[in-house]
Amino acid sequence: MQNNDKVRDNFVFIEAMADAISECDDASLDEIREELKADGVDLNESVKKLMDFVRICAMDAKRESLDAAAESRKAKATENNGLARKFATFTKDQLLARIKSLTTPPEGQFSLAFNFRELDGKNQEDLASILEDLEDAMTLENKNNEDRS
Repeated sequence: MQNNDKVRDNFVFIEAMADAISECDDASLDEIREELKADGVDLNESVKKLMDFVRICAMDAKRESLDAAAESRKAKATENNGLARKFATFTKDQLLARIKSLTTPPEGQFSLAFNFRELDGKNQEDLASILEDLEDAMTLENKNNEDRS
């Protein structure tokens, strides 16, 4: 995850922007931009940095979900001596298709999808592990979203 200083700096920036905008209820967007520019704030660069920070945080969260799912899978494999595999009967093509369907966002929707390199070069067992991790991570993410609601 990002270090606490970066998190704090980004929250300070967001609060400052919110305060500045709330004080300009009757000002136009151009007037607000000019006022920020006069205060030395490069709005485009600031927003770009903030969005980069959000993207990195989201990617970190996805990695943590995958790591938790991998640990869960390893624990299950240890309990079952690795014999009971959810996708043991899938062919390599079926595994690849399922992974791609889970990692490709629906058309028109933005998603920070999971990204795996060189899937075609992976063996069937590695693909099954990746798929198990993906499904476990998505289950955890859905559960976390439900808990927040």
